Amino acid sequence: MTLRYPQANVPGKHWLLADANFADPQSPCTMAEGPLLTVALPGSAMKAGLMNYAFVANLPDEITVPEQGILSRVIHKDENTTITAFGFSAGEELSPHSASTPAILYFLEGEAEVQLGDEMKHAQPGTFIYMPPMLVHGISTKSSVKMLLIQIKR
Repeated sequence: MTLRYPQANVPGKHWLLADANFADPQSPCTMAEGPLLTVALPGSAMKAGLMNYAFVANLPDEITVPEQGILSRVIHKDENTTITAFGFSAGEELSPHSASTPAILYFLEGEAEVQLGDEMKHAQPGTFIYMPPMLVHGISTKSSVKMLLIQIKR
């Protein structure tokens, strides 16, 4: 996991942290300067009064659409939510299925047909879908698609 954390006392400067065990505040990590995702860290950082948050300045730019297939990347996960970014190439399908927890789909780019129970809905940039637990749903892309999935655990 690669995280961006503000460098102390240097406005606008951030450090990328990789390969750290964030459950252990004493864990060593690799650091390099650059942009990506900002997450306040647990452990000693939390003791310093920082809130646990995630920030992506331009989410569509961070999502890769493969030439063929579906590519997913978890961008945030904690005890309450899992947030996954999806890139679908045109003509891909996610077969109908259900989940035991509520979920939200938000379409950032592209067009798709979405099965929600017995209904089919057209999704385009800006489409928001809330799905209660156990709702059968599936996706069929009409063009390349960038989409966000938010799974709610509590």
